[in-house]
Amino acid sequence: VTTMTSLEDIVEFNNRNPEKYIPYDQKQFDTSLIKQKDFDGKYEKALCESYQYGQLMNNWLENKGLDVVCYIDCDATDIAARKGHPSITFPIGYTDKGKPVGFTMTGPLYGEKVLLSIAKQLIAIIGEHKKVFMNLS
Repeated sequence: VTTMTSLEDIVEFNNRNPEKYIPYDQKQFDTSLIKQKDFDGKYEKALCESYQYGQLMNNWLENKGLDVVCYIDCDATDIAARKGHPSITFPIGYTDKGKPVGFTMTGPLYGEKVLLSIAKQLIAIIGEHKKVFMNLS
């Protein structure tokens, strides 16, 4: 039975008994402790930012009476997903340099059905996506 409940406990125990428990060293544990301290602050900040973004997304959708929020490419889908907002991205063309351009829509919480319906209609309108969508020159 052990009373150790954290990485700090393990490192402290090993430091008290180095010849028996850390014959090769514990650099990995020490590195993890340093990274953990940095991670804790960044994780809390990321959670807070995700929550704020989710609130902003909710406000756009509800206060503006929107079914979806649309944008070019998919830079914000990971943030939307953290708050539970469904997103869909589909190709709409290419840049003049030949790079694909995506069109992304993010919907309200549990709004997958509406999101897919709108996407299907837009894809039918857009059709083939072989033309140049944006000129980067």
